[in-house]
Amino acid sequence: MKHDSLPRGVLKKLLELSEHAQALEQEATDANRALTSLRSRLSTATDWRDADERAQAAVEFERLNRELPRLRSRSQSEARVLSNCKAWIASLPHSAKLEPVVTVIDGCDLVSIRKRITLIAAERRLLELAPTPSADLKDRISDFVDELARSGQPAFHRGIAGGQLDVRFSGGLGANRLNLSGFDQGRGDGLVLIAWLFRDQLKAALCAEADRLAQDPLPPAERPERLRALAAEEAQLRYREEALVCRQLGDRDEQVARDVSAPPAFVLGVRLLLPEVEREVA
Repeated sequence: MKHDSLPRGVLKKLLELSEHAQALEQEATDANRALTSLRSRLSTATDWRDADERAQAAVEFERLNRELPRLRSRSQSEARVLSNCKAWIASLPHSAKLEPVVTVIDGCDLVSIRKRITLIAAERRLLELAPTPSADLKDRISDFVDELARSGQPAFHRGIAGGQLDVRFSGGLGANRLNLSGFDQGRGDGLVLIAWLFRDQLKAALCAEADRLAQDPLPPAERPERLRALAAEEAQLRYREEALVCRQLGDRDEQVARDVSAPPAFVLGVRLLLPEVEREVA
């Protein structure tokens, strides 16, 4: 998407972000320069008017030494936010439209909003990582148990026709039925033996266990709707987050910083509109 086709409000926002990032970078640079100067003077200078002047310089040095990492971090964060916004705009097709979003922030506070955003992200990760049984899961479980059962089938080494009966039991999936390696008269692998004795019961139990696991944190059929609800809630919170950040910056709050993970559309205060064909392709 070309800059000359951007709404005026978006251009204004990009300018504000750029000016803010530059101001923070300059603030961090000035603080670093002052810190370097104080460090040098405290180490070498002898022309102090009195002990109080040197003590005040030492206090200022300690303050700048504590403050500089925060200033640099804030500057870098704002620069990344600006870069993300520019990259996002550049990735948009020419046919895209950006619609301004009006945000109401009465009764909202930044700390609570960011806490809720964090909780939404955690719940979304749980839902996205939760296992969803594949369509062929029962068939794969059946094949798996059948393999166990075949391995668990005892081998009659001798005695079927008469004489001393010699029955060997499988030691597991690695046992060799041709030469009876891994087979033993007095011991056998319990799992494969159970599969041989109770094949259908084991299949049913494994299917039931897989189904139980798939219900956490929500049944698969309910997850898409919940994810859509979380996305809608997060969108509203992200718009409010940016509005509150802007308000606090306007109030000269030197602690507030934008979240570098905030999607650019919310930072810019817009909603992306795509033609129906492109939306279907996407």
